Amino acid sequence: MTKSPRAYAVIIHNNKILLTKDVGEVGWKFPGGHVEENETFEQALIREMKEEVSLEVKIEKWFLEERYYKADRPDFEVHKMYFLCQTLSDQIKIDPTEVEDYKWFSFEEFINLALTDIYNLHLNAFIRVKKIIKVI
Repeated sequence: MTKSPRAYAVIIHNNKILLTKDVGEVGWKFPGGHVEENETFEQALIREMKEEVSLEVKIEKWFLEERYYKADRPDFEVHKMYFLCQTLSDQIKIDPTEVEDYKWFSFEEFINLALTDIYNLHLNAFIRVKKIIKVI
């Protein structure tokens, strides 16, 4: 069985949520990416934030875990972990080989994002975050 572990950050800073668009992909997603061999999910997330958006993050807590198999490859498991994170800065410098665009969304903008604007593999995380910010 082939496994693809991935770590993603849910970053809320100054009442805004950071989302990115990967090169060649459609829709907004939480920043993050693949866990390399001999890395923990947390180590991968810290590395990915530095590489993709030049942010130093502090992981606050685990938020959501998802596992699924690709329909066309039942031997391929995707394992995603989402973490709530803090950052001291909102200054982003993207790696243009990986990230096409980024935006700090206000809570209202985030809540009003259409499902068609979201990278479909992150829908569960978007729905959970929407529920949280409605009570903030």
